Amino acid sequence: MKTCRLTGRVSKTHALAYTQSAHVLVSPRLHGTNTPLKIYEQLASGKPLVATRIWSHTQVLDDRVCYLVEPDPESWPAACSPLFRIWAETPSVPTMHAPSTSVNTHARCTSKIRRLLEIVA
Repeated sequence: MKTCRLTGRVSKTHALAYTQSAHVLVSPRLHGTNTPLKIYEQLASGKPLVATRIWSHTQVLDDRVCYLVEPDPESWPAACSPLFRIWAETPSVPTMHAPSTSVNTHARCTSKIRRLLEIVA
C-alpha cells in the first residue's frame, strides 16, 4: 500500500475526487440510523467497500455488495489487509457490484412518487 488518507469530513467535490482516486473505500461508522449518501456513490463506483455492520449501513448494504465488519478496531485489519495486499499485487482489485437496480429504476421511482402525489392531492 502506497498511501492511506484519513480525511475526516470533506466537501462533496473532494469526496468525489477521493472516491475516484481510491482503490478501496471505507465507511467506519460506529452508530447511526440514516444511511449516509456517500454509500450510494461508493456503491456506484464499483470499488471494494468496507463498512461497519450497523443499522445505517445494513439498510442498504449486505455481504454481497461490500465487506461488512463489526464496529470495533480489531475487525478492520482483518477486513482491509487482504484487500490492500491484493491491490499491491494487482492494482485492479476485483470490483463489487451494486444491488440490482431493476427494483428501483428511475422510471419506477417516478411512478411511485406520482401515485403518492395523486393519493395525497
